[in-house]
Amino acid sequence: MNYKKIILIGILSIVLFSCDKTFQDIEQKFNIKKVKNDEMEKYNNYIEIHNYLTNIDDEISKYIDAAGEGKEINVEEMGTLENIPSIKVDNEIIQKLEKNIKSKVKMEKLDNSSKKLLPILKELKTVTDSMANYYGKKEHLTDGFAKGQQLHTDFLKIYKKYKESSEVFKTEVANKSKERMQKILETYKKEGSLIKYNLTVLINSCEDFVDKMDNQKISMTTFIKGDLEKLKKAQQNISVASNNFQKAIANEKQIKKENYTKEKLEIFNKQLAEFEKSVTIFIKEVEKSKTMEKNEIEKKVYTEDMAGTPNDVIKKYNKLVNDYNNLMN
Repeated sequence: MNYKKIILIGILSIVLFSCDKTFQDIEQKFNIKKVKNDEMEKYNNYIEIHNYLTNIDDEISKYIDAAGEGKEINVEEMGTLENIPSIKVDNEIIQKLEKNIKSKVKMEKLDNSSKKLLPILKELKTVTDSMANYYGKKEHLTDGFAKGQQLHTDFLKIYKKYKESSEVFKTEVANKSKERMQKILETYKKEGSLIKYNLTVLINSCEDFVDKMDNQKISMTTFIKGDLEKLKKAQQNISVASNNFQKAIANEKQIKKENYTKEKLEIFNKQLAEFEKSVTIFIKEVEKSKTMEKNEIEKKVYTEDMAGTPNDVIKKYNKLVNDYNNLMN
């Protein structure tokens, strides 16, 4: 299974939307504040939808690993499984998408990608709900996967459209997130929030490393062919940002000023160490591959649970983002 990167939640945008200038007219200030809050809600909804789609992608990956991506369902493999992997599309996500599309607050590129994604997501839900019902009732054990084959065919038809539309949507969310993050950094710097500032720079550096992996289309079988120079530079940026963050949280007055606790910071630091360790092993594997013969590389076998593989790096990154979001919430 190839793990997908989740994205930083937009709760930080509260900082931006709470920094309105003072208006003499109270009613005018309220109206502007309302628009800003609506914008924040819409943005956060898009972040939640993005992250939920990564869960769907992981579930799809598990199903494809078992059923295959060809026209004929892999009955031999599926028949060995006690529980067939299911794909769940929640109504809540569809409702959030519909709400954002109808919102008076405009985010043109994101809204356009959402309009294309929505009918496809609904169609995917119809198919995957049927699949969950069929396999949940163990009907495949009595009909020899006859209906399962039809459901597999229906799934493959919508899967290609879903994959294309969801990738466009996730790209637009990532672009909007980077735009927001830059404004947040400027705000933190102005107000002297050194921990928040350095923490945000750090998580951006971690995200950049994962993006470098993604941009090179690095997978479980190809990661040892990665561009070592670019990856090592990204790793170095993580190290510098991490050191700056540690210096910032060493100041107890600053911790108190920004309403943090040592316990929460320690939880984040623990996961940060796990991520950095995975990145280090990943880099070492790429380095070793550069001195190996082609036949030696082809003999190497990696599993998704091994430390330092692309899947492991992304799993550790996703956990780090969750801890980051909890820390900033």
